Amino acid sequence: MAHLRRLAVCCTSTILAVLQPRSIGPLHIGSRDPSQQATMDPRYLSHEADAQMFIEGVRMSRKLAQMPAFQPLVLRATRPGADAQGDAAILDYVQSSAQTAWHMCGTCKMGVDAEVVVEPRLTVRGIGGLRVVDSSIFPTIPSSNTNMPSIAVGEKGAELIRASR
Repeated sequence: MAHLRRLAVCCTSTILAVLQPRSIGPLHIGSRDPSQQATMDPRYLSHEADAQMFIEGVRMSRKLAQMPAFQPLVLRATRPGADAQGDAAILDYVQSSAQTAWHMCGTCKMGVDAEVVVEPRLTVRGIGGLRVVDSSIFPTIPSSNTNMPSIAVGEKGAELIRASR
């Protein structure tokens, strides 16, 4: 263990992640011009359950860092600092430092209920000749990396498009 340097414990949003967030926000098309960027407000941490998951994650990370096996490696807590003890202080830290993992999905839900945008054959409800074949159709966010589920959607989409010719 002599070859290991002492580390500062850093509980950051890149370590803690809510895999099935409940917070949702709007996505709006601002123009008919496809080169114009859509606007999105993800409303991170707007659902109480998401906020509580992060608070508990920081607390659990701190407990882990205090375990005897880690003591020779831990120099001090840096983010959030030791002064962030209460739920409000921890949540303030999380709100100021949380970020997305950039695996966006779920903006045009697929399914069969009244709220769906995309139907099971990957067609856009109410618009003939248009399909959506990407991770935006996921009705919920996968707990895994989105790469493989996105590939599966692409393969299924290709199959459906070939069959419709």
